[in-house]
Amino acid sequence: MRAESGAPSAEMLAEITSFLAERDLYGLIWCDEALAATHVFGKLAAFVPLDQHICQSLLPLMGFDEQIRALRRQPDRCVEVPNISIRHGETTGPRLNINVYWIARRKLYLVVLSRVLRRSDLEFELNNQIRAKRIAERLVAEKSRELQRVNRELTRANDDLEEFAYVISHDLKAPLRALRYLIEDLEQSLDGAPVLAARAQLEQVQRQTRRMSAMLSGLFDYASLGRKQDAMTLVDSHQLATEIISSLRAPAGLTVSLLGDWPQLQTLEQPLDLVLRNLIGNAIKHHDREIGSIRVRAQDGPEFISIEVADDGPGIPADYRDAVFRAFLKVEEDNNPDSSGVGLALVKKSVEGIGGSIELVSDRSAGRGASFLVMWPKLPEL
Repeated sequence: MRAESGAPSAEMLAEITSFLAERDLYGLIWCDEALAATHVFGKLAAFVPLDQHICQSLLPLMGFDEQIRALRRQPDRCVEVPNISIRHGETTGPRLNINVYWIARRKLYLVVLSRVLRRSDLEFELNNQIRAKRIAERLVAEKSRELQRVNRELTRANDDLEEFAYVISHDLKAPLRALRYLIEDLEQSLDGAPVLAARAQLEQVQRQTRRMSAMLSGLFDYASLGRKQDAMTLVDSHQLATEIISSLRAPAGLTVSLLGDWPQLQTLEQPLDLVLRNLIGNAIKHHDREIGSIRVRAQDGPEFISIEVADDGPGIPADYRDAVFRAFLKVEEDNNPDSSGVGLALVKKSVEGIGGSIELVSDRSAGRGASFLVMWPKLPEL
């Protein structure tokens, strides 16, 4: 009888495939692009759970992730891990060869498990050493990434410490100055003024000391946090601006107006406090007339809150338009002994540190006065 010619039928191939699989000669595992098992076939592959990363059940594949994913660029190659033994619970299965292929047409990985019929002790030991090397390399890479992360956090902590030192030395001068003025007024009130007037002055002193205490506590908490998102809190921006204006104690002839739409928002309170306090404080400190006005206006937007601090003081020369934000640089005409030249540099660093921006939108070429525009993000970049 003459044998049939041509390729075997699909039915015959399926029958032979099942015959071999039932005798534990091989098993098949289909995996998606994320290397999670989607189908298994044959007793050799029955221990592999579905919807789980293949490396969790086939531990010898750990460390081969890059080579396996590289098959998508080189589908004519395979990743081979020969002569391994896999433990299932309390028992150890037969020794297997593992081959991983990429089936481009189906967009899936095919893992073929085949029983090892012969092996040598030298080959077995070599494979163990290769696997140990792969695992060690992976552990070293993970430790290296962790070290880089710790170094980044350390660098950020050092930057925060430097900024904190500037804030402590510079920004606490405003409430201290207000306390000095209040105590001087209190001394005058005690020289024959009614007791109620003296008591009102004492209440002002107490309010300023409480504000200084709150500022210090908030700054310490903010500087000590490793993750700045932990410092996010619900801030009533109108109340914050009102308290700052009250603490800065403008001269009698200088009016400070709070205008516009000041929303409540989830943000970092201490940097926002620093920015408003410095801009408003500078406008008060550098005003050169007995009568004047400062306008602090906010406008709520979808992504940013725009805050403008404008005054009708002497203004800032055009030559200093950009340089005014550099630390320790003072305008030549600024003879104020309380000015350190650090405030606007701190403001710029604080605003840009959370993804916002600040600019001087007016200069003295257009007349008197200065106007600073801050774009404060509603979702800070931390």
